[in-house]
Amino acid sequence: MGLNITNKKFNKLTAIKFSHKEGKQNRAKWLFKCECGNEKIIDKGKVTGGYTKSCGCLMIEEQKRFVRNATTHGLSGGRNGRRLEYGIWQGIKRRCLKINDIAYKDYGGRGIKICDRWKDSFKNFWEDMGERPSKYHSIDRIDNNKDYEPSNCRWGTPLEQGRNKRNVRLITFKNQTKCLTEWIEFLNLDEKIVAKNLYGKKMNVLSALGLNDK
Repeated sequence: MGLNITNKKFNKLTAIKFSHKEGKQNRAKWLFKCECGNEKIIDKGKVTGGYTKSCGCLMIEEQKRFVRNATTHGLSGGRNGRRLEYGIWQGIKRRCLKINDIAYKDYGGRGIKICDRWKDSFKNFWEDMGERPSKYHSIDRIDNNKDYEPSNCRWGTPLEQGRNKRNVRLITFKNQTKCLTEWIEFLNLDEKIVAKNLYGKKMNVLSALGLNDK
Protein backbone atom coordinates (compact mmCIF):
# COMPACT_ATOMS: atom_id res chain seq x y z
CA MET A 1 0.00 0.00 0.00
CA GLY A 2 2.99 2.31 0.47
CA LEU A 3 2.80 5.55 2.42
CA ASN A 4 -0.41 5.89 4.41
CA ILE A 5 -2.18 9.09 3.37
CA THR A 6 -5.47 8.50 5.21
CA ASN A 7 -7.18 11.81 6.11
CA LYS A 8 -4.54 13.84 4.30
CA LYS A 9 -5.83 16.55 1.96
CA PHE A 10 -4.51 17.27 -1.51
CA ASN A 11 -6.11 20.31 -3.16
CA LYS A 12 -9.86 19.48 -3.05
CA LEU A 13 -9.40 15.78 -2.31
CA THR A 14 -9.12 14.08 1.09
CA ALA A 15 -7.87 10.48 1.24
CA ILE A 16 -10.34 8.10 2.89
CA LYS A 17 -8.86 4.65 2.45
CA PHE A 18 -6.77 2.40 0.22
CA SER A 19 -8.86 0.62 -2.40
CA HIS A 20 -6.71 -1.66 -4.56
CA LYS A 21 -3.74 -1.93 -6.87
CA GLU A 22 -4.12 -1.92 -10.62
CA GLY A 23 -2.14 -2.62 -13.77
CA LYS A 24 1.28 -4.09 -14.46
CA GLN A 25 2.92 -1.44 -12.29
CA ASN A 26 0.60 -2.16 -9.35
CA ARG A 27 -0.43 1.47 -9.05
CA ALA A 28 -2.22 2.21 -5.80
CA LYS A 29 -5.83 3.32 -6.04
CA TRP A 30 -7.41 5.17 -3.14
CA LEU A 31 -10.90 6.32 -2.30
CA PHE A 32 -10.97 10.11 -2.02
CA LYS A 33 -13.68 12.50 -0.91
CA CYS A 34 -13.91 15.78 -2.79
CA GLU A 35 -14.91 19.10 -1.28
CA CYS A 36 -18.03 18.99 -3.43
CA GLY A 37 -19.14 15.84 -1.56
CA ASN A 38 -18.42 13.25 -4.25
CA GLU A 39 -16.35 10.17 -3.47
CA LYS A 40 -14.19 8.65 -6.17
CA ILE A 41 -11.44 6.02 -6.52
CA ILE A 42 -8.39 7.73 -8.06
CA ASP A 43 -4.74 6.90 -8.72
CA LYS A 44 -2.85 7.87 -5.56
CA GLY A 45 0.22 9.11 -7.45
CA LYS A 46 -1.82 11.46 -9.62
CA VAL A 47 -3.40 13.03 -6.54
CA THR A 48 -0.25 13.35 -4.44
CA GLY A 49 1.66 14.62 -7.46
CA GLY A 50 -0.88 17.36 -8.05
CA TYR A 51 -2.08 16.12 -11.45
CA THR A 52 -5.61 15.33 -10.20
CA LYS A 53 -7.03 18.03 -7.94
CA SER A 54 -10.70 17.14 -7.69
CA CYS A 55 -13.25 14.49 -8.58
CA GLY A 56 -13.74 16.31 -11.85
CA CYS A 57 -15.83 19.16 -10.52
CA LEU A 58 -13.04 21.70 -11.06
CA MET A 59 -13.08 21.05 -14.80
CA ILE A 60 -16.87 21.27 -14.89
CA GLU A 61 -16.80 24.55 -12.99
CA GLU A 62 -14.10 25.89 -15.30
CA GLN A 63 -16.23 25.01 -18.32
CA LYS A 64 -19.25 26.73 -16.76
CA ARG A 65 -17.13 29.78 -16.00
CA PHE A 66 -16.00 29.90 -19.61
CA VAL A 67 -19.56 29.68 -20.89
CA ARG A 68 -20.54 32.57 -18.61
CA ASN A 69 -17.56 34.66 -19.71
CA ALA A 70 -17.97 33.72 -23.36
CA THR A 71 -21.61 34.73 -23.33
CA THR A 72 -20.77 38.02 -21.63
CA HIS A 73 -18.05 38.86 -24.14
CA GLY A 74 -19.81 37.52 -27.23
CA LEU A 75 -17.47 34.53 -27.64
CA SER A 76 -20.01 31.74 -27.33
CA GLY A 77 -20.66 29.29 -30.14
CA GLY A 78 -17.90 28.38 -32.57
CA ARG A 79 -16.80 24.88 -33.54
CA ASN A 80 -18.25 22.11 -31.35
CA GLY A 81 -20.34 24.69 -29.50
CA ARG A 82 -17.37 26.40 -27.84
CA ARG A 83 -14.14 28.11 -28.73
CA LEU A 84 -11.31 25.61 -29.18
CA GLU A 85 -9.03 28.61 -28.77
CA TYR A 86 -9.97 28.67 -25.09
CA GLY A 87 -8.34 25.27 -24.59
CA ILE A 88 -5.21 26.52 -26.35
CA TRP A 89 -5.08 29.55 -24.03
CA GLN A 90 -5.46 27.25 -21.02
CA GLY A 91 -2.64 25.07 -22.35
CA ILE A 92 -0.31 28.07 -22.57
CA LYS A 93 -1.01 28.94 -18.96
CA ARG A 94 -0.45 25.37 -17.77
CA ARG A 95 2.93 24.90 -19.42
CA CYS A 96 4.16 28.35 -18.35
CA LEU A 97 2.77 28.48 -14.81
CA LYS A 98 2.04 24.98 -13.51
CA ILE A 99 5.19 23.32 -12.16
CA ASN A 100 3.49 19.90 -12.20
CA ASP A 101 2.56 20.13 -15.88
CA ILE A 102 4.47 17.63 -18.02
CA ALA A 103 5.57 20.38 -20.44
CA TYR A 104 6.60 22.93 -17.78
CA LYS A 105 10.31 22.06 -18.02
CA ASP A 106 10.37 23.16 -21.68
CA TYR A 107 8.46 26.39 -21.08
CA GLY A 108 8.09 27.92 -17.62
CA GLY A 109 11.05 25.87 -16.45
CA ARG A 110 13.33 27.62 -18.93
CA GLY A 111 11.91 31.09 -18.37
CA ILE A 112 9.12 31.27 -20.96
CA LYS A 113 6.23 33.37 -19.61
CA ILE A 114 2.72 34.32 -20.63
CA CYS A 115 2.29 38.09 -20.75
CA ASP A 116 0.20 39.88 -18.12
CA ARG A 117 -2.34 40.92 -20.74
CA TRP A 118 -3.18 37.28 -21.50
CA LYS A 119 -2.49 35.57 -18.18
CA ASP A 120 -5.87 36.28 -16.58
CA SER A 121 -7.99 37.17 -19.60
CA PHE A 122 -9.11 34.89 -22.39
CA LYS A 123 -10.98 37.91 -23.80
CA ASN A 124 -7.67 39.74 -24.33
CA PHE A 125 -6.10 36.63 -25.87
CA TRP A 126 -9.05 36.31 -28.26
CA GLU A 127 -8.94 39.98 -29.22
CA ASP A 128 -5.24 39.72 -30.07
CA MET A 129 -5.16 36.31 -31.78
CA GLY A 130 -8.68 35.76 -33.11
CA GLU A 131 -9.92 32.41 -34.43
CA ARG A 132 -7.31 29.97 -35.67
CA PRO A 133 -7.46 29.60 -39.47
CA SER A 134 -7.87 25.81 -39.54
CA LYS A 135 -7.77 22.67 -37.41
CA TYR A 136 -4.11 22.26 -38.36
CA HIS A 137 -3.12 25.59 -36.78
CA SER A 138 -1.96 26.06 -33.22
CA ILE A 139 -0.24 28.81 -31.26
CA ASP A 140 3.30 29.44 -32.44
CA ARG A 141 5.98 31.69 -30.94
CA ILE A 142 7.93 33.46 -33.66
CA ASP A 143 11.05 33.53 -31.46
CA ASN A 144 11.23 30.22 -29.61
CA ASN A 145 13.21 31.83 -26.78
CA LYS A 146 10.73 34.65 -26.08
CA ASP A 147 7.41 34.76 -24.24
CA TYR A 148 3.80 34.21 -25.20
CA GLU A 149 2.74 37.76 -26.04
CA PRO A 150 0.95 39.44 -28.98
CA SER A 151 4.10 40.58 -30.74
CA ASN A 152 5.68 37.11 -30.59
CA CYS A 153 2.73 34.85 -31.40
CA ARG A 154 0.83 33.75 -34.49
CA TRP A 155 -1.35 30.86 -35.62
CA GLY A 156 0.99 28.42 -37.35
CA THR A 157 0.74 25.00 -38.94
CA PRO A 158 2.93 22.19 -37.59
CA LEU A 159 5.11 22.61 -40.68
CA GLU A 160 5.61 26.33 -40.07
CA GLN A 161 6.36 25.69 -36.43
CA GLY A 162 8.98 23.12 -37.38
CA ARG A 163 11.41 25.90 -38.17
CA ASN A 164 11.18 27.21 -34.60
CA LYS A 165 11.72 23.91 -32.80
CA ARG A 166 14.91 23.57 -30.80
CA ASN A 167 15.17 19.98 -32.01
CA VAL A 168 14.29 20.35 -35.70
CA ARG A 169 13.94 16.95 -37.33
CA LEU A 170 16.19 16.42 -40.33
CA ILE A 171 15.15 14.16 -43.22
CA THR A 172 17.71 12.49 -45.45
CA PHE A 173 16.81 11.21 -48.91
CA LYS A 174 19.32 10.18 -51.58
CA ASN A 175 22.21 11.77 -49.67
CA GLN A 176 20.39 15.11 -49.26
CA THR A 177 19.50 16.28 -45.76
CA LYS A 178 16.94 19.01 -45.09
CA CYS A 179 14.30 19.87 -42.51
CA LEU A 180 10.67 19.24 -43.46
CA THR A 181 9.89 22.81 -44.52
CA GLU A 182 13.05 22.95 -46.65
CA TRP A 183 11.99 19.75 -48.44
CA ILE A 184 8.56 21.28 -49.12
CA GLU A 185 10.16 24.36 -50.65
CA PHE A 186 12.75 22.31 -52.56
CA LEU A 187 10.06 20.06 -54.07
CA ASN A 188 7.67 22.99 -54.65
CA LEU A 189 4.86 21.25 -52.76
CA ASP A 190 1.65 22.64 -51.29
CA GLU A 191 2.19 22.85 -47.54
CA LYS A 192 -1.50 22.27 -46.79
CA ILE A 193 -1.50 19.01 -48.74
CA VAL A 194 1.63 17.80 -46.95
CA ALA A 195 0.08 18.71 -43.59
CA LYS A 196 -3.10 16.79 -44.51
CA ASN A 197 -1.00 13.75 -45.51
CA LEU A 198 0.98 13.85 -42.27
CA TYR A 199 -1.61 14.79 -39.69
CA GLY A 200 -4.85 13.76 -41.38
CA LYS A 201 -3.94 10.62 -43.31
CA LYS A 202 -1.12 9.72 -40.86
CA MET A 203 1.33 9.02 -43.69
CA ASN A 204 5.03 8.67 -42.95
CA VAL A 205 7.09 11.70 -43.83
CA LEU A 206 8.64 10.34 -47.04
CA SER A 207 5.24 9.31 -48.38
CA ALA A 208 3.73 12.65 -47.38
CA LEU A 209 6.43 14.38 -49.41
CA GLY A 210 6.05 11.98 -52.34
CA LEU A 211 9.69 10.93 -52.06
CA ASN A 212 8.92 7.20 -51.94
CA ASP A 213 8.00 7.39 -55.60
CA LYS A 214 11.18 9.16 -56.69
